[in-house]
Amino acid sequence: MERLQFIDIFRKESYSKAFVTLNWLGIAGAYVSDYFVNNLFGYFSVIIAVVFIAFGINLIRKKALSSTVQFSIYSILLMMVLASSFGLIKIFSGPENISSHLSGTTGDFLANVFYQTLGSVGASVFFAISGILLTLLLIDGNIIKSFARFKLFAERVKDNFNKEKEELTDLKDLKDLKQFGKSGKKPAADAKPDNEDIALVEAMKKEREKILVKKYGKSVSEENQQEEDLIKETEINRPKQEETAQIIIKEKKPREIKKAPELVSNITDKTNISEIDVNPENSNEVDSLKSNKEDDFVEEKLEKYKFPGVELLIEPTKEEFDTIPNEELTENGRLLQAKLLKFGIEVEKVFATPGPVVTLYELVPAADVKLSKIESLQDDIALAMKAKGIRMIIPIPGKGTVGVEIPNKKAQLVRIKSLLSSQKFKSKYIKSSGCIRQDD
Repeated sequence: MERLQFIDIFRKESYSKAFVTLNWLGIAGAYVSDYFVNNLFGYFSVIIAVVFIAFGINLIRKKALSSTVQFSIYSILLMMVLASSFGLIKIFSGPENISSHLSGTTGDFLANVFYQTLGSVGASVFFAISGILLTLLLIDGNIIKSFARFKLFAERVKDNFNKEKEELTDLKDLKDLKQFGKSGKKPAADAKPDNEDIALVEAMKKEREKILVKKYGKSVSEENQQEEDLIKETEINRPKQEETAQIIIKEKKPREIKKAPELVSNITDKTNISEIDVNPENSNEVDSLKSNKEDDFVEEKLEKYKFPGVELLIEPTKEEFDTIPNEELTENGRLLQAKLLKFGIEVEKVFATPGPVVTLYELVPAADVKLSKIESLQDDIALAMKAKGIRMIIPIPGKGTVGVEIPNKKAQLVRIKSLLSSQKFKSKYIKSSGCIRQDD
């Protein structure tokens, strides 16, 4: 191939028996491969062919070329780094030990440039890091995803190491136990720790306390004690007993169907209105009928009608009257205050008003607390209370408090009979009144 030039491809003498080519594509393939291997990037020039194949497949399948372009750029850069790396090795070990087909002329040139610029160590580190990064980009397409993959792999290795360590510890304890069964001596694990170890642990605790005092001005115990002192007792506001519905819960029995009493009504006789044929001749009569509409209708009165009673409604069961216990309300109030204290929000008073579905916690914040700061902690409070979602009322209209509605762990079913039988409804009853919900 050294004597063969590009113009020789078109000569008839080149195809004689004197020239034997082993390339599958004949003389043209041999000439192209010789150019890429010797003059460009050595054997790694095959990546160029892979890039062309990838472009061809995506064009035939009519797919977007954005991912193919990204793959091509990373592949060509990796080809240059690999060829230059072998060119650098060729400089270190000598040209007789490394074939020139591994680096090519261009690879040797790039290796020589980086070697003269960065030196032997700098060029080696540069090519190593570049090769690793380009390989990761080719695999994942995102360097952050690659680092996450390595982190996950490191965690798995660490977990396996800890597991092996625990197994070795258990095996050692088992051997000590067997030895104790034979000799009657206690195993080494039960032996008391040395005085030096105890002193070291105590010194570490004291040093940790010093760091906390220096950083926060107080120790862990003092901080916890101060936090407990700032948490106020939750005051629970439940409806009074006389305000609740006085409903006797009975066992379920088959309902007896009674015949409803007949509704007696005194209906005055209606005067028969004669029908008048409407035609052009009596149009004046129709106009007179429109003006006298009130005389044509007679009011109907139902004097002895009785409205149905609440006894027809389904009676609530005993389980439906179970309300949220006071212990749960107090604990939720304490957790709510503790979470706010973590962000420097002090609460002076807490009122809990339990409802069938949600509980309203009314907070009286300190004078120097901004309401916007409490509102920004809605997601953090929901996470601390382990609630699906909370609602904040900042501030509650007509009160100087902040409302936090937290769903109950178990929702209570409210029967309409308990609402219609309550004293609140009876005291404010009018003919047009109705029940929508139960607040407490």
